[in-house]
Amino acid sequence: MQGFGTEKVEDVIQRVFPKSCIARIDADTMRRKNALRDTLAKFKANKLDIIIGTQMIAKGLHFPNVTLVGILNADLGLHVPDFRAGERTFQLISQVAGRAGRGELKGEVIIQTYTPPLPLHPVRPPPRLRRLRRAGTPVQKSILLPPPSPTSHF
Repeated sequence: MQGFGTEKVEDVIQRVFPKSCIARIDADTMRRKNALRDTLAKFKANKLDIIIGTQMIAKGLHFPNVTLVGILNADLGLHVPDFRAGERTFQLISQVAGRAGRGELKGEVIIQTYTPPLPLHPVRPPPRLRRLRRAGTPVQKSILLPPPSPTSHF
């Protein structure tokens, strides 16, 4: 197989679903002016079956015909030296997962991760999520990071 990341995923998906019309949305394929707009218009018009993309497709899209979303390397953002990495990763996963099942058909989300026991995946009900956000994780509490601890004192 050729390439890395979305390029490799596109190659695999094309082999698994040879009759599907596939588009890849990433920095390499969306360089031309209006490329993103044109690709999304094709998808909206049901001229594309599968879109493979990066974080570029995480926010602000509403396609009622999307019933399956796959998130690869979902925990990659957790390995950056930033105390907000967990919160940002959870937010991104939630945004991407929210693309599935927006219409009359139910949606499904498949999350690929190397650390599945982490409590960051969007499989928790909303009340539990609200409690987690208010209270913070045990790691945040143990090293005095927000939200349970302020970042500065006056």
